[in-house]
Amino acid sequence: MRPINEPNAKFYAPALAANMVARPALTKILKKAAKKRIIFVTAPDGSGKTTAVAQWLRQSEQEVLWLSLDEYDNAPTIFFHLLCERFCAVQPENQVLSDILHDPAFNANPADNTIRLLQQVNFTEQEYVLVIDDAHFLSDEKLQEAVLTVQQHFPETVSTVLITHDAIPPETLAFAGGKEACALITAKELAFTTTEIKKYFRRFNRRLTESEAALVKQTTKGWAMGVHVLASQKIDPNDQSDRALFQHYFAQSVWDLLSSDLQDFLLRTSIAAKLTPELADRLTNRTDSERLLAELATQNLFITCFNEEHYRYHPVFAAFLQERLAQREKRQVEGLYQIAADYWLEQNEVFLARGYALKSGSQERITQTNYAVVNTSGRGTNISVEEFINVFCTYSKNTLFAEKDFPYPYLYSQFVGYYFLIGDAAMTEYCLDALYASLPTIKADYPQFLADALLMAFVDYRKELPQILKEFLKSPALSKFKERLAWSTITMQLPFIHRSSRDMCGLGGFSGLKIPTAAANAILGSRGTTMLLLMQAGLLFEKNQLRKVLALLKKAGALMDQPDIDEETIFCFLMQQMALYQALGEDDRVKDAEKALTYFFKTTDNQVFRKNYQAFQTRRALRNGDPVAAKQWLAQLSEHDHSFELYRIYQHGTTARALLVLNQKAEAARFCQRLKQLAKDFRRPADLAEALILEAVLNWHTNQQDQAVDLLKEALLMMQEYDYVRVIAAEGAAVLPILERLMTLHSTKEPNLKSGFLNKVHALTQKNAQQQPGIAKNLHPVRKKLSKQQLRMLDLLAQGYKNAEIAEQTGLTIATVKYHLSAAYRKLGVTNGADAVKAARKRRILK
Repeated sequence: MRPINEPNAKFYAPALAANMVARPALTKILKKAAKKRIIFVTAPDGSGKTTAVAQWLRQSEQEVLWLSLDEYDNAPTIFFHLLCERFCAVQPENQVLSDILHDPAFNANPADNTIRLLQQVNFTEQEYVLVIDDAHFLSDEKLQEAVLTVQQHFPETVSTVLITHDAIPPETLAFAGGKEACALITAKELAFTTTEIKKYFRRFNRRLTESEAALVKQTTKGWAMGVHVLASQKIDPNDQSDRALFQHYFAQSVWDLLSSDLQDFLLRTSIAAKLTPELADRLTNRTDSERLLAELATQNLFITCFNEEHYRYHPVFAAFLQERLAQREKRQVEGLYQIAADYWLEQNEVFLARGYALKSGSQERITQTNYAVVNTSGRGTNISVEEFINVFCTYSKNTLFAEKDFPYPYLYSQFVGYYFLIGDAAMTEYCLDALYASLPTIKADYPQFLADALLMAFVDYRKELPQILKEFLKSPALSKFKERLAWSTITMQLPFIHRSSRDMCGLGGFSGLKIPTAAANAILGSRGTTMLLLMQAGLLFEKNQLRKVLALLKKAGALMDQPDIDEETIFCFLMQQMALYQALGEDDRVKDAEKALTYFFKTTDNQVFRKNYQAFQTRRALRNGDPVAAKQWLAQLSEHDHSFELYRIYQHGTTARALLVLNQKAEAARFCQRLKQLAKDFRRPADLAEALILEAVLNWHTNQQDQAVDLLKEALLMMQEYDYVRVIAAEGAAVLPILERLMTLHSTKEPNLKSGFLNKVHALTQKNAQQQPGIAKNLHPVRKKLSKQQLRMLDLLAQGYKNAEIAEQTGLTIATVKYHLSAAYRKLGVTNGADAVKAARKRRILK
């Protein structure tokens, strides 16, 4: 990355042309618009958007912060890094800004960290205008929303101008604050008037009558570039469409007059959205590009100079050039993109380099830039999944998938990973199927990418694990798999391996896993052996076979010092160890485990590990019904994160519990539904059971006891198949009354529930309930009024009378007494007489 104090060519406004005419009416419109927080300047290319804004700001007293974008900035980390770099340039002496920008944690949450940086900028009373030119390159919808959200955190002294050729959708305008906060400048306001047309023509020594100016206006609709073409060339404005006008102009009035040498120069350099003299020399095999580019800019040959090191062709002219370049041999054009990729890689502009590498079709350069992206943060392994999403994939997703025919079948594996992590099951399955269909091509033409395909096949939740592992061992890419994992993840950096990139509950018997430790060691070294041990430990932990888990963790611990053990394996080991010691109630060992994790976090800057550890510790507090912990957890969630990613599924479970603890029933219900759908989509039985249990707890405390019992029954039947006890029992007091109600019914209502499993779950649930009050501690059910008969029955029950004695006292049948008492139990949210009396006294309806 470029040091902050090194000038960035994107921070320079374009130089204004010598033949520019003053447009006071338009300047007045822009000046009035500047009273709003955001100005959207939206019109087609060639409308004079950038020139109009630059012309207005040249006369303004506001300090201008210019930022020009290109297609390679269309990713959260890249854009927000650039934006922060622009603000840092305002106060280069402010070390705090530099520290935030270069913190490895920046890439994990670029929008949040941008807000944090803005809070540290010492804005003076000076008014600023941030201009984001070519904002249409930010085509990613989530990124667009994040940009507008961050903009709301700008101080009042900073207004924003977004220049784009895209129309602004009504919902975007509304999200940005509507007409109260935004001004909209369109092609209508930018169009030349007849008076301005006459003035512009005089610049070229051409004087128009009013009727001639009106004809130009009619032909061009006041379009700035159209006016320029007609003014600079003797073209009849009659019957000229925009396209015909410019094809005619460029071909006959510009292109045909150039030497073949200069034509070749323009074509070769047209591939570069960001052109420097050195890059131009390499693309053209010349040594005089610096002089030539300066001359072209001076001649106003549709090329803009931003500073001495940065040039850009006008989009309309660039499109003309690229149309002609496409007529050349494909291999020659791809070779130009390879040169550009190599050049930007040398400049350490790795994201820009990767964009050109993808267009080059060169497997070697794509692989090279992939690795360079990973190493941008200064480490070669364990890139954060958030960095992978924010940096690695967004540009590729927004550009490559927009093409009619996907050009790089060997990259389907990366898109499988992307859509899998963000929780888009439909696109994950589409990309998996496309990847499988492309395997013959990949094997034949791109064998170095086979290991990627192998890794992605592992997460295909539609296939059973034993089937995948069988195919895995036969793959010709097995020898490359270890190298591929050096910069990837197979756990999504979740805390427990057995519930990570896929739910391993299907391997509950573990005998079904036919990979000997020796084979795992041969493939992945000590890392493979350790991961198998941790997987088995996790499966046994769910079955509550804690002593066996302890023995397995002892074996895994002995391998932790091996050189090939990576960060995510260490993290999973430490987390499984922590969970075990908590389950055993060994407080001293829990403290030791916490110390080990504290030390681990001093050695890593991976924010996903930290968040998952925080989620784990928060769950522990939430099972005590701790509202402070719940508020703290919800407060740290990103206000810009409206998605429901799969890699954050453990954190989502913590959020659902926090909402329950805070008695936010409506939001908790919505969250449980989303969690349940995510688990269903990706076929994760343990996560689905967890979501069902949380929903059951909520229903129980909203007087929907029958639905609560049905939900718990569904979860129990699911977990019974794998003998998973802890998934249900972990919620302790919150789930105990529902479980006990179900147990009184199960013999007649649900014969498929096995008594042995049910009794194991009940025993552990009771034990946990005695230790912690549970997440339902603060849930207050909607209180239903008890009838007079129900109150009378409870009163007699409280006095110590049995059902038969109550029947004798009241003259009712025993069946009627039981009916009234059962109704009272349901309304009170309990399952037995003793608890009913306690609940009634707590509500002060019994003495």
